[in-house]
Amino acid sequence: DQEIQRPHQPEDRRQEEGHRRDHPSGYRAHHALESITLDRLTAHYKQQVALKYAELVYDGLWFCPLREAIDAFVTSTQRDVTGTVRMKCLKGRASVAGIESPNSLYSPDLASFTMGQEYTPSDATGFIKLFGLQIKGRGR
Repeated sequence: DQEIQRPHQPEDRRQEEGHRRDHPSGYRAHHALESITLDRLTAHYKQQVALKYAELVYDGLWFCPLREAIDAFVTSTQRDVTGTVRMKCLKGRASVAGIESPNSLYSPDLASFTMGQEYTPSDATGFIKLFGLQIKGRGR
């Protein structure tokens, strides 16, 4: 696992001495798994919640009920985040080379533009009309 050490910044409130240790390849691998196992809305909301979580912890509000609620939300999002991530390490940089998960939301059949049983062109018509209603109202 790749590890980066950085000295503490003066504004850092953590009580540890020495260096903080980060494992960016672990973060990249986990994020890659989330990218195929979380739906778009959940992943986006999780990013927003992460900012509030960091603020609460930074301000010393570890025992705040909101922090505990955010923990419960994040724990629930991780239920299906499992699988295998292949990493490629080259010149001190780690990148994702492949992702597999039994809980993947990705389906090659749905992602292709071939016409199969899952998709017909008429499906798009209804979607476009419904999705465009909010914009249509704004144009008046």
